[in-house]
Amino acid sequence: MRWRQVAVIIGVGAAAGVLASACLPNPANDFDDYANRTASFRETNTADAAPIDSQAPTQAVTGIYYSACLSQLAINQVSRVLSFYVETSFTPDPAGGGKLSLTFTPLKLGNPCPSGTCTGAPNAVSKANTDGQTFNITDVPVDAKGVFQPANIPGVVAVPADCNPISHRDITINSAAIPGRFQEQQFCTKLSGNVTVPVTIVLDPSMNTCLFFAVKDGDPPPALTSDMFASNCPLN
Repeated sequence: MRWRQVAVIIGVGAAAGVLASACLPNPANDFDDYANRTASFRETNTADAAPIDSQAPTQAVTGIYYSACLSQLAINQVSRVLSFYVETSFTPDPAGGGKLSLTFTPLKLGNPCPSGTCTGAPNAVSKANTDGQTFNITDVPVDAKGVFQPANIPGVVAVPADCNPISHRDITINSAAIPGRFQEQQFCTKLSGNVTVPVTIVLDPSMNTCLFFAVKDGDPPPALTSDMFASNCPLN
């Protein structure tokens, strides 16, 4: 399918994302055209919500979380979130706040995609359903309100093609960071970084949000709605 045909489909609301242009004949040149055509769809979630009252846990937290990251170019399509299996450890400080460690592993899509047709959320939030390399933040300070920033991810974030519902191509992100607000049952982060594969784009933290849900290994992923991402994880 030629680029102009793809652009028409996108114009009427088909899902797209950070890597959508990767499956086009010339993604390096076509990405700017795509970004211009879809700019109006992305004029949401660009500002934090009003300040909120929260408190970091006062007890240690260890467990598995499902993370769903909605990218700035997904046009609010929650069917195009990137999914991760996240091993989480929080150690409280008696004076308030504490330290947080998160280890991410990409989760494979629900349907196999040998021909590039994989779609849907993961079948289960299970370590056995992951693929690719892990990446992490370790002992990041958390304040008394649960806020942690900066939260820079060392090295490169790599998401394999079979974990990418947008273009079914490998993703590489350099200088990634996930500042956020930690709570025990559900928490959130922003996402920033420099996508270098398969296209080049800077991720704006005001337009990229990740949600985290406490689960047990093997649980189905929780149902998602676009409204759940609307606040863009306020850190004030």
